[in-house]
Amino acid sequence: MIRRIAEEIRREFFLGGHDIPVEEIEKRLEILLLKFRVPEDEAKRSVYNYFLKELNLKFLPVSRDSELVKISDIREGGRWVSLKAKVLEIWEPRSDSVSQVGLIGDETGIMKFVVWSKSELPDVEEGKSYLFKNVISDVYQGRIQINVNRNSEIIELQEDISTRPREIELRGAVVDIYSGSGLIQRCPECRRIINKGICATHGKVTGIYDLRVRAVLDDGEETYDLFLDSERVQKLCNLDVERAKKMIAESLDKSVVEDYIAEKLFGKYFTVKGRMLGRYFFVEGMRPLELQREELEELFEEVEMK
Repeated sequence: MIRRIAEEIRREFFLGGHDIPVEEIEKRLEILLLKFRVPEDEAKRSVYNYFLKELNLKFLPVSRDSELVKISDIREGGRWVSLKAKVLEIWEPRSDSVSQVGLIGDETGIMKFVVWSKSELPDVEEGKSYLFKNVISDVYQGRIQINVNRNSEIIELQEDISTRPREIELRGAVVDIYSGSGLIQRCPECRRIINKGICATHGKVTGIYDLRVRAVLDDGEETYDLFLDSERVQKLCNLDVERAKKMIAESLDKSVVEDYIAEKLFGKYFTVKGRMLGRYFFVEGMRPLELQREELEELFEEVEMK
């Protein structure tokens, strides 16, 4: 973990014209992370700011004419780029250092985006298209993403960026249910998921209840992140918003809905139809997989052998 963070910091300074030995960065990270148990984001920010001060810099300069690319062109981290994309999903940030996080897409694929709070940029909205200017690509947990920081710009576009998703059919086993699945609340203005009645854009609001599931399907060869909306959850799990609210009221435990969904889906086999964007799959139809015993055993062996 320390080496990964150190490489990320070194790469940013290197692109700004400053070559800092990675060992020096690691040494400072080790003190903060191992000795003082500072959270990862805070430690990274502290080390970053330390070297800015050492170099007498307020921020790292970047080219204002970064190359305009498609999502499929971004194959490695540490690259300054600009791209036009549509915001497909906005998720709830897990850190105060992150303003927004979610998925963007164009006609070539889909990618995660992260907007850092210090960028002080206006929020983006689901379904709208933007020019993400001077953003830096990054690799996190083996996947490419773009980071929007204080050197970046986000410009809303009048044009609608086409995502042209591939419509395909999959079959496989549900091997994981992501935390945050189940009963959620959305902002009535922007449909963004809210936390404790607070929308990051519109402040305190009266949320609208909704259901969603994010799960992982394994077809024996690859894994796919599934996204199920309220309509699909209701059909597949025989669960609507009112029933979910009643379950929570009776048990006084919000996780009861997620547990119920996991009981219906986890470890079971399904045929899934929907839109494929990169490795992400937006479900339009999902039904239990009916196989002959020999087929079921073969598929089970494929999943277990991975």
